[in-house]
Amino acid sequence: MKTKLLTALLILTTIPFFAHKTPVQKLSNAELLAHLKNVRANTSDYIEDFFEDFFNEGNESIFMLNVINEFCNTSKFSQQYINHAVNRYLHFICNHKGTMAQCFYSMNFRAILIKQQELLTETDQKELYQLFESIYTSFHKIYCADNPNGDFITMTAHDIFKDISEVICLIDYFIIPKALIQKLDAKIAELACPSEALAE
Repeated sequence: MKTKLLTALLILTTIPFFAHKTPVQKLSNAELLAHLKNVRANTSDYIEDFFEDFFNEGNESIFMLNVINEFCNTSKFSQQYINHAVNRYLHFICNHKGTMAQCFYSMNFRAILIKQQELLTETDQKELYQLFESIYTSFHKIYCADNPNGDFITMTAHDIFKDISEVICLIDYFIIPKALIQKLDAKIAELACPSEALAE
């Protein structure tokens, strides 16, 4: 399980997919709406395919997803990191006719997100990792009780993730696409019913 998970992450983080840099004419509302619906469908397909493959790994996958979700809900840095990434992606999608893949696999966007991580001091990183470790330990007790012969029985948080940057990498591929879907849905609703959006 651990080997497959890390292999998948390594493949995802090294795809050399660059956002195109040619100027793009401003889209009409109708064109933008159609574009956003297409991006939304592609993002949804990515989530479905990724999670279908991931959940084929069984209870270990569910366990890890629970840990990551709880970490994101608990950590203010994670929430800020996710919001920052999703807002940048949405801006590129709307203003440069970008696709989810161009955002998601672009080395430019990866560099921006990595720079955001570098703003963390060593103390910040240790505190975040301690938070992750405590969440992992809490869920691990439940996992062990439910899966006495599970693959993760003897695995600590450090066995799987050596530092906080590895945890954040998982957030990039699990959490950010789902958060992007929510932003796309809101923008699509705004464009589809502009008078209702203004009334709210």
